Formats: sequence, C-alpha cells, structure tokens
Amino acid sequence: MALSAACSAPQVVRPSLSALEQAIELRERGLLPEAEAQLRVLHQRQEPGALTALVETLMRRGHHAEAADLLRPELLARPDDPDLALALARAADGCGRVDEALTAYARRLTLSPQDPESASRMSELLLLKGDAARASQVAHAGLDRKITR
Repeated sequence: MALSAACSAPQVVRPSLSALEQAIELRERGLLPEAEAQLRVLHQRQEPGALTALVETLMRRGHHAEAADLLRPELLARPDDPDLALALARAADGCGRVDEALTAYARRLTLSPQDPESASRMSELLLLKGDAARASQVAHAGLDRKITR
C-alpha cells in the first residue's frame, strides 16, 4: 500500500534548480510531455539552452520533423554552429528526410571534421541512396580523422 501511494505522488523537482534544469530533470525522469511543455515556454522566452533541450525532448518523443522545423531557421541564423548542424542532421534523419540529413551531416563534418559518428551515419545514408562511391569516400575520411587523432 505504501508503495502505491509513493508511486502516485506528484513528481516534484528540486526548487534550487533553474527552470531549464528543472525541465531537463523532468525529461531525464521520463516525464517527456511535462518537460516539453516547460521547455516550450522557456524557448518562447528565448532562454539560453532551451532550444537544444526542447529539440532533444522532441526527438525522444519521436517528433523529429517538428525538431527539424525548429532547428532549420536557427542553423540559417548561426551557420557555423556544429552542434546545431548535428542536431538538424539527427532530426532530419529521424523523420526520413535523407537529403536534408545528408546536407546537415556534411555541414557538421565541415565544421567539426573529428566526428566519426557523423561520418559513419552519413556513409550509411549515402549507401541507402545507392551512392556507394561517395559513401566510401566519407567513411574513409572519417576513419582517417579518427586514426590521426
């Protein structure tokens, strides 16, 4: 009986955390809708870090297309941000926008060439599109960078 009461108690986050930290804590506890709601408010207020946390939460919920839609204008505004490029690549990849994912992975690798995971995923997508030659080039370049680190 005590266990069921404890499980049904409201989920409370530590008040000493910032609003962004509280939302991230909710997400890490698996309370994705609650975290998303809080992160949307923080993003609308232009809280630093809210977009990244919101996008990650959306992707965990399977809302990759919405995440990509949020990221696209951000990447246009900050084209030299390798983390935004990676986030857009993952979001586009997750919703099946292969060409957009390839473009974003290519940008990520231009900005952050020491990323073998992006090179690997880009190679996989190129293979799926039937471009084995380019897939091989990207994979070899990614391996070369990983070895020379």
